[in-house]
Amino acid sequence: MLLRLIMFVVIGYISYRAVKNVFGTRQVPPPPQYNKGIGHPVEDTMVQDPICQVYVPKGQALIVKTNEQPHYFCSRECRDKYLQNNS
Repeated sequence: MLLRLIMFVVIGYISYRAVKNVFGTRQVPPPPQYNKGIGHPVEDTMVQDPICQVYVPKGQALIVKTNEQPHYFCSRECRDKYLQNNS
């Protein structure tokens, strides 16, 4: 009787693991973030807004290039203020 119980437990465990491997949740990596239509992935580094001094993820920042140097902004307001001061 005890041997049958042990055998059912082992068979049940093996069945559970087999079903879990077949139907279990699979981790899918998120797609890479792209920078506002440029078409290449952006690394996840933090950049500082020159107006309000806030750090934002590079992939979410608004970008303005002046003299081939990019400037990153947290919002349209900061970007517009920078453009007014530097035009």
